[in-house]
Amino acid sequence: MRLTIFFVPGLVFSLNAVSESKSPNKLYECVAYKKVDTENDYSQDMLKKYRYSTRLEVGPSGAFISRCSFSPGQKKVTCDRYQVDKIEIDPFIGVRKYYVFRNQFDFQFFQDLTSVENNGRGAIEFGKCVEVSGFK
Repeated sequence: MRLTIFFVPGLVFSLNAVSESKSPNKLYECVAYKKVDTENDYSQDMLKKYRYSTRLEVGPSGAFISRCSFSPGQKKVTCDRYQVDKIEIDPFIGVRKYYVFRNQFDFQFFQDLTSVENNGRGAIEFGKCVEVSGFK
């Protein structure tokens, strides 16, 4: 069997400037419904207990990703917020992929409001997102 691969320039749009649009800011909260890593397939009880989620902020001032989970020591959900370094947009299905280089992870956001976060160290989190109103 012979496989031929054709390279067609411009199939994926790239936004190197981290500003995605000139539209008002939008915030999406993406709650994990499945999480796996090299050693675990997280149970629904673990997902509920640790409340894993990812927040996506997009707007004219840039894009930011926050990775969140419940901290037993602090007894609340805490988040680490990262500025996005690069955004790729697939022109065919509209998936947006946000890259944070320093922390070696990426976040994929689909038009049906689902998401996939690849933490760069073997864990992948699947989420269902909702737009949070009133975000400034």
